[in-house]
Amino acid sequence: MRNVTAQIISTSNKFLNRFATDQADFARQYSADVYYVEKHFNCPNEIRDVLAIACKTKNPNYPETTDIEITDGDESHFFTLRDWQCPEFEKFLTTLDTEKQNGLYKSISLFGYTIEISIDHNPPNPINKIDNIGKMVCYHPTYFLGDRHDFGTDPDAYHFWEDLKAEISNTHDTDLIIPLYLSNDDGLKIHTTKITKEQYLPIVGFVYTPQSKIIEIQNDKRLKDVDNFIKKSWADEIKQYNHYLKGECYQYQVYEKSRKVVNSCNGFYGDDFEKNGLMESAILSIGKYRNQSRKNRLEKIKTFIKHGVPLEIRNQYCLAH
Repeated sequence: MRNVTAQIISTSNKFLNRFATDQADFARQYSADVYYVEKHFNCPNEIRDVLAIACKTKNPNYPETTDIEITDGDESHFFTLRDWQCPEFEKFLTTLDTEKQNGLYKSISLFGYTIEISIDHNPPNPINKIDNIGKMVCYHPTYFLGDRHDFGTDPDAYHFWEDLKAEISNTHDTDLIIPLYLSNDDGLKIHTTKITKEQYLPIVGFVYTPQSKIIEIQNDKRLKDVDNFIKKSWADEIKQYNHYLKGECYQYQVYEKSRKVVNSCNGFYGDDFEKNGLMESAILSIGKYRNQSRKNRLEKIKTFIKHGVPLEIRNQYCLAH
């Protein structure tokens, strides 16, 4: 289950402060006589824990109704709890429980089919794509990052990074090489700049493109600024690799109403499903399946007619398919 945000509204500031767990969650004034608190949750049970605290702190001075808004991506769900109970709200939490168990991220209804998007727990490493323009040479004491390589031996040696850059440049006859840096605040992430808004980052390696590849790209695309094209390609490849490192990888399954699987595919990076091609792939698979189903249905009807199958049976078949 993806993170959801719950906004809980009450007329009691004291009540809300009972489950505002840190400075970011403290109760804030919503209007003249109403207060609210926003919290981020990783699972439905965390929301239930908040309500359990609400039940324990209830007394005649606290309101008998509490409004809760759950924001899940672009969708919002509103519930009003009376005496801290609401069947619709519990049903919603149960749905989230099921989604978490199944790894379901999003469900979309389209053309009478259901597209279920879930976490891809075994995605292909984008570093291994044969059409990558950049090569990443990295060293880290804990993590294996970037492409496999035979450069360098001792990252702790004096002038190691300068020597490594020179070795890569000389080996592949290229000056198109820049350093890479690593952060690990909310998951591993590769950067091409040393300084972020909050900290200096340690160098972890380099990204480069061999001269032979540069010549191949220039001959194929006839670019005015091949260096700029390559650097933009690096940015896209590093962004995709960062999604992989953080586990932001997705897959989909398309179902008929009968829950028959129409198609499935994995290996989509990042949660922008329009840009990463997931939705396009799913919609194309629905179109192909519909066309094939229509073709099969027509062939079946032709067979019925050829063998003199009664009209009533033919009509029943058409209604069922």
